[in-house]
Amino acid sequence: MTGQKSTRHSKDQLTARQIGGRMTGISYMSRTLTVLKNKGFVKKLDFDIVERRLTPMIKEDFLNIIDVIFLDPARGVVGIQVCGQDWASHIRKITDEMSVKTERWLSTPGTSLELWGWRQVLKKRGGKAKVWKCRIAEFRLVDGQIIYTEDRGL
Repeated sequence: MTGQKSTRHSKDQLTARQIGGRMTGISYMSRTLTVLKNKGFVKKLDFDIVERRLTPMIKEDFLNIIDVIFLDPARGVVGIQVCGQDWASHIRKITDEMSVKTERWLSTPGTSLELWGWRQVLKKRGGKAKVWKCRIAEFRLVDGQIIYTEDRGL
């Protein structure tokens, strides 16, 4: 193991080593599942992918708004829509285009909805190294209106 440096990373920060090598070609879905695993959730027990493939090029989300569902003991059933840098179009999809389905999901007791948007950011200002960060929006139904709060934390 000569020439390799050991570094510590926060559990929520995905590194190339955690995902199995270079980050290029790794899907946003894979990054999301890795975060859930790192938080202690178990695939097929606590979470699973609920989008289905219609053709080799076309996928359909559950209710057209959910890619992953996970069971959170503190919050209940959480639906996650996964995306890349096309954040605004996914916000619009959830709040406008699919608002009836979003309202139906959020009005069901014990459910919540999140949008996880993945992007590369500089690890350090002025540096060249980049890390993958996840921007998260949590949607709620307040007085019949879909609102969301954003967390740039993962």
